[in-house]
Amino acid sequence: MMLISVTFPSKRKCRHKGRYKPLDWGFSLLELMVVLVLLGGITSLALPNLTRLYESISLKLERDAILDELQDLGALALASRKALILPMDSQSGQPQLGESGKFIKHSLNLPANWHIELDRDLVVRANGVCLGAEVLMFHRGEEYARLDLKAPYCNASI
Repeated sequence: MMLISVTFPSKRKCRHKGRYKPLDWGFSLLELMVVLVLLGGITSLALPNLTRLYESISLKLERDAILDELQDLGALALASRKALILPMDSQSGQPQLGESGKFIKHSLNLPANWHIELDRDLVVRANGVCLGAEVLMFHRGEEYARLDLKAPYCNASI
């Protein structure tokens, strides 16, 4: 009688057309099922963390896009040769020429579910100098970040 191991099946060989060929080598259905169950368990633990990671990265990218747009106001004013005003009460709609024609009321293109509030009108002079303001960023109605736009270049510090 020959003993057969679970991990190493019988090493008997048969004669097949003049060559020796191993018999019973391979994985059993039970071994494959155990591996599949383990892979499923690992995946179920990792998937929620990957979803949270994706959401946090997308939020940071959207925040950075808003910051870039705020910091580009100086270049936009310099290119248009007119002062820009970002009113504290409205950030939607198209840019409009002010009453005196010397400044442009500007609005930001914010991603969905985002809005900002300013402590005062953000003024950027025609020479590109920003006068600064404090900005509150909201995502889905909850405060996400508080920024201080510092003169003269609207550099943001969180």
